[in-house]
Amino acid sequence: MKKMKLFPKIFLSALSLLCVMIVVCYMSLYVFLPVFYTNNMERQLEKSCEILKNMVQDVSFDSAKEILKTYAEYNNINIILRAGDTEEYYQGFYVRVAYLDGEDSETPQEGSGADMTEQIPQMQIDVEDMAGLETILIQETRAVSCDGRVMQLLLMANAQPVGQTKEVMKTMFPVVMGISLLFSVLFAYVCSRKITKPVIQMVEKTKDMEQLKEDAYFAVTSEDEIGILAKQINGVYAQLWEKIDALEKENKYISEMERAKVDFLRAASHELKTPLASLRILLENMQYNVGKYKDHETYLASCVETVDTLTAMVQDILSATRLKEHMPDAERERLPVQTEIEDILAQYEVLVRSKELAVTVELEESFVVEMNRDMFRKVCSNLIGNAVRYTDCGGEIAIKGGGGQLVIENTCEPLGEEQLSHIFEAFYRPDYERSRERGGNGLGLYLVKEILEANGAAYRFVPFEKGMRFIIEFAAV
Repeated sequence: MKKMKLFPKIFLSALSLLCVMIVVCYMSLYVFLPVFYTNNMERQLEKSCEILKNMVQDVSFDSAKEILKTYAEYNNINIILRAGDTEEYYQGFYVRVAYLDGEDSETPQEGSGADMTEQIPQMQIDVEDMAGLETILIQETRAVSCDGRVMQLLLMANAQPVGQTKEVMKTMFPVVMGISLLFSVLFAYVCSRKITKPVIQMVEKTKDMEQLKEDAYFAVTSEDEIGILAKQINGVYAQLWEKIDALEKENKYISEMERAKVDFLRAASHELKTPLASLRILLENMQYNVGKYKDHETYLASCVETVDTLTAMVQDILSATRLKEHMPDAERERLPVQTEIEDILAQYEVLVRSKELAVTVELEESFVVEMNRDMFRKVCSNLIGNAVRYTDCGGEIAIKGGGGQLVIENTCEPLGEEQLSHIFEAFYRPDYERSRERGGNGLGLYLVKEILEANGAAYRFVPFEKGMRFIIEFAAV
């Protein structure tokens, strides 16, 4: 049974159980039906005794005989009346008795209404012998007529039908068992199929789940335990897919981070290689007193300047790395944009005046963003700093915002498509010489991109007729 599949196992179990139940019920009926039938007849006979006693009590003897005769005919019982030397019989059913010479005789037919008094000498019936018969039930009672005669009433009921029923049940047993077996097979098959069908479907679906098919879900059609189990498995599978999607996104993010780290390190190495090579050439020429490099004091100052440049670049690289590491755990807060922008502009006030730039600020007072303050200031400071640096003298800078959108634009020569495609890469500068002269290292917009993407903000850097425009769409607060 352990190696059998579910359907034949349930089918055989149900069929065996049904067959056992049918046999037990049939045998119980065969054994206990006579007992229940006999007990019921005895109760009815006792009740008839009480009724007859009340009916013949305190009436005349002749009236009592008429009552007994009518009651026997209508209730299918035999009554023997004994009063002194008088003994009369009233018949309601057939009685077959055995004479002393071994011959059988049968009483007159039921309902004949014949008075048994005339036949008593020929029948020689012994009531005490009849009391030992299993098919005859006898009850006795006494009553007194109105003329003072004591009447002994013997009531006899026929229990022979129950014996006939047992014989019929014996004969019918093979037929009943055959029909019952047929219905048991049909019932067990239908029941087993109904129970195992959803389980088989679940087995097939779990095979699809094992292969991680996205549409491998159960069709829940019931509210019973199988339906609940199907819902739970669907829920577990849905959670599994959520975990798989999360892991895939996490792996994709890690891969992108690793690739970005490699690109960043490659770019950083390239940026550091040029000033280091220049520093080496200066020192080597000074070492060998080549030409003009004999003037050590002049070129030592150049070396120190190059070292300072390298130090500043390394510090910027370390700051960028630390900022990226702390972005996921940065604490957010609600920031009033207007106040933050005014504080940042104050840092560039001297440079703005020296270049005679016209700066206009149009920010809604209710404009609020939810972000880490240091990161927000880093983004705005880089964008405003770039606008100040790359705007020609006498140019214009406009800062506008509201409804979750912040716009920073400045007048300059617009960048081309090739330059814009690389503008957010680490250490990229559209015009290296100009950028270096103005102090840029190519990390500003790279950090802006990293911070905005980490905070779920959309951004774009686009040219317009007078220069460049940077637009940020912050998440709704």
